[in-house]
Parts: sequence; structure tokens; C-alpha cells
Amino acid sequence: MEFLKSVLFLAALLVSCSASGGRSQKVFKINIDERGTRYNETVEINDKENSVIYKVPEHNNVAQSETRFDYKTGYFATRIPELKECYIQRIPEGQSSSRFVRKYLQQYRIFKKSKSTVPVKTIATAVIKEQRIDLRELRSSLSAFCGGFVAYKGRQVYHRNFFQMQQNQTNGKGVGRNIRSTSPISLPQSVDVTVGGPGRWKKITLNTCKKLLKYYPELEKGGCANNPDNWEYSCHVKTRTCIYTVKCKLVIAPDKKTAAHYCEETHFYTGWTCCDVKCSN
Repeated sequence: MEFLKSVLFLAALLVSCSASGGRSQKVFKINIDERGTRYNETVEINDKENSVIYKVPEHNNVAQSETRFDYKTGYFATRIPELKECYIQRIPEGQSSSRFVRKYLQQYRIFKKSKSTVPVKTIATAVIKEQRIDLRELRSSLSAFCGGFVAYKGRQVYHRNFFQMQQNQTNGKGVGRNIRSTSPISLPQSVDVTVGGPGRWKKITLNTCKKLLKYYPELEKGGCANNPDNWEYSCHVKTRTCIYTVKCKLVIAPDKKTAAHYCEETHFYTGWTCCDVKCSN
């Protein structure tokens, strides 16, 4: 029991020192081996701004990207040079501050020296582009981060039903459901999609891949231009990005005589989607 108390005390002391000591800015490199492709992910931590930036190079048909987590506002932005677009979303629960990211990366650096491989958990998601954001009205560090790119609100959708990540395109049916529009040319359309899991529907504002006017000639040919209830959305992945994060926990041996940090990587693999519209019949 005394050993356990000592371990917990030293762990708490380590957290305190890593959070308050040293510079407020720190850069880490994570060496990634992804299906035989090796590259470095750069993680820039700024404790003063309470922000973290992940920089990932192009690899394995995954686009170059930069993702900034602004823990002050509770939002993060992903900048994709290939698309010249920047997507802003709410930070998921469980990710609290730059200081925790710094602490985990320091522990991970020690853990990886003693391990030939690190366990990896992959989370595949799909994000739909919603309404465009005026960066002049966005009062946060994300405004400057997205500067020079077109910014949109991003909405994560439940990919198992409608965005099968192993394929390049979905069947389109079920994505556009209960379309509510009084005009066939109005932008944007309001649709129901499933978010978070089966049966959890939410009304979102959806932008199509092109301006809706460009679809209008084909909608007229199909006889549904003036009947949005017969429109069908076919959504596909434009490009993919990813980031790797790490998380560690203190593991005490069964004999309670030794303890060490155990770390794992989480691979967030995101398909950035847009939707085309056509007649359903």
C-alpha cells in the first residue's frame, strides 16, 4: 500500500511539473508506420493559448492536412490544402486541454523507447459539409488558422449506414430523407441524416458538391426539378485525412511492486464528403 501511495504521489508530481515547468510552447514528432509507409506527424502545443496543432503530410492516398484544437472555444478546425477548404467542428468530449496532450506525449516518448510496437485503435468517420462560415465573424484563433481557405461548418455522420469507408461512394438512398424545401433552387437544402449512431436523426443544413443551379438541367430532364421530395442525394468521399493522437495511463503490476505507463495511439481516419443531387425515379 505504501508503494502504491508513493507511485501515485510521484505520478501527480510528474503531471504538475510537466504542466507548469518549461516553455509554454513545445513541438513533438510522432513516428508513424502506416501499412509500411513511414512518416512524421508534427504536434505543436501552445499552453498559453491552450491549443494543439497536428500536421500530417500526404501519404497512402491521404491528403496533407493541419488540424488545430482550440480548447478555449471548444472547437477544432481541419485545413485541407488540396480542397482549399477548412472545416470547423466541436471538440469531442474527453479532450480537455493542451496540457493533457503534452503530458501524454511525454509519457508516450518514454513508453515507445521500451516497446517495438505500440497498439493502435482506428476510428473511421465521415464529415458532411454544412453552411459556409464568414471568418470575419469568427472571433477565435481558428479565424486566422483558416485564413485563405473557404471555411465551412462540418458535421460528422454515422458512416456505417451511409458512408461505407471501404468504398468510394454510397448508394445515396437514405441520405436525403424528408427534404424540406419550398423552392427547387433554394440553397442550402435541409435534410435528415443520422449522427452518432443508428436511429439518432438530426436535421442539418447540407451543401451540395456544386451549386444547385448546376444540377437543375438534369433535374428538369428527370422530371423532378419542381418536386424536391423526389430528389436523391448521392454522397461520396472527396478526399481523406487522418491524425494520430496518443493517450497513456499508469498501470500497476499485480504484485504492486512496480508500475509503468501504458500508451496507445488512436488513428482518426476521416472521409470528407459532398453530395450530388438527382431524381430518385
